[in-house]
Amino acid sequence: MEHHFSLYLVAFIDVLGQRHKLRELSLPQNNSEIERNKILEQLRNTAGKILRIRRDFDIAFSALSNPEPLVSNLPIEQKK
Repeated sequence: MEHHFSLYLVAFIDVLGQRHKLRELSLPQNNSEIERNKILEQLRNTAGKILRIRRDFDIAFSALSNPEPLVSNLPIEQKK
C-alpha cells in the first residue's frame, strides 16, 4: 500500500445570520417581479455569500501557490 501526504486546509466558517436567512427563503407563490426580486435577494444573501467566500479562497490560494510573481514585484531591498 502506497501513502501520499499533502497539505490541506479545512475551515469551518460560520456566516452569521445564515440560519435565519435560510429559514426566510421560500418558493415563489406567484410569478410577480416583486416576488422574484425578493427571492433573488434572499439567494444573494445566503448562497451568494458562500459562493463569494469560496471564490475568494480560490483566488487567494491560486495567488499563493506560486509566490514567484509576488516576489518579483517587490523592490530589490525587500527581495533581499
